[in-house]
Amino acid sequence: MVPQVMSCSGFFDEMSYFQKSKRRRLLFGIVGLTVGLPLVLALVAISAWLVVPEKSVRLAISAAISLSKISEKKLKLSFGDVHYLEGGKGETIILLHGIYSRKESLLLAAHSLAAQYHVIVPDLPGFGANSKLEKTAYRLEEQQKKVLAFIDALDIQSFHVAGNSMGGLIGAMIAHDSPNRVSSLAFLGSPLGVAAVQDSEMSKMVATGKLPLVVENEQDFWTRFSWLEKEPSALNLLAGRGFVASEVASADLNKRIWREVSEAKPSLLSELAPSIGIPTLVIWCREDRVFHVSAAKPLLERFPRGHMYLLDGCGHAPLLHSRSSILRHYKWALHHIRNGAWPP
Repeated sequence: MVPQVMSCSGFFDEMSYFQKSKRRRLLFGIVGLTVGLPLVLALVAISAWLVVPEKSVRLAISAAISLSKISEKKLKLSFGDVHYLEGGKGETIILLHGIYSRKESLLLAAHSLAAQYHVIVPDLPGFGANSKLEKTAYRLEEQQKKVLAFIDALDIQSFHVAGNSMGGLIGAMIAHDSPNRVSSLAFLGSPLGVAAVQDSEMSKMVATGKLPLVVENEQDFWTRFSWLEKEPSALNLLAGRGFVASEVASADLNKRIWREVSEAKPSLLSELAPSIGIPTLVIWCREDRVFHVSAAKPLLERFPRGHMYLLDGCGHAPLLHSRSSILRHYKWALHHIRNGAWPP
């Protein structure tokens, strides 16, 4: 089959969230999270945010989870507890977040998909609410083993896997090694491990010794959003407000994580792709500052059953704001896969 590419544009409002004040955006996020709750809870949440931001943010996230189709759970494994989100019925989808992220960043995506599917979103090993890992345990092959052990512990035999950035590559590694269990693979934003055609903004900075995704102070934390997405959602900005301190405190650990993840071949996914024969969806944004879009089509051509959308107006982690557009394409792909009509 010849891989196919489609292009989409015009999905997004030109006004950037980053042109507004951080406090105003976060207040909007709290109000948005409390829709459907009693008005008194909304007022309490806003008042609490003004006094104790981090505690009220975590309260708001818990409220959002309780109002969704998703439950928060924990599973004890040999390498430690794995915290995860789960909801819905039907075919299982495993959603994997990217480096330095956490399961909450995919909450709204999980909520939407749970209307038709059984969705599981773990904190990747050593990230989010999970305990930090020892030296070398963040290497991609170690993360792959732990994620698969988590899936096995849940007794899930067949599943779709979708991810972004590092999560996308881990998903592809699982699909490559367990082809009889993985029904489809999706990259919801550019994946790690693709042979570069043209240097990205981030690769140029990394070449000078700078790590723009590693947070060393509060300003770095908010600047990182501009590397991931031009217009992140109010929910993700709100959630971020609750984790600034912990991210800053983890700067040295995050530098070690970067080094361990970078031990993998830069073109690992490109090398694995020809052996991944399942339906594969690639969604890549042209304005991606982390991985240059010029690598997208060469990657697609290496997948035997690939299909791709190139999108305008979004960045490296499009589920942070462009969720509706990304999920529309993903649900459409799942529909065709279910009906045996892939590539479409």
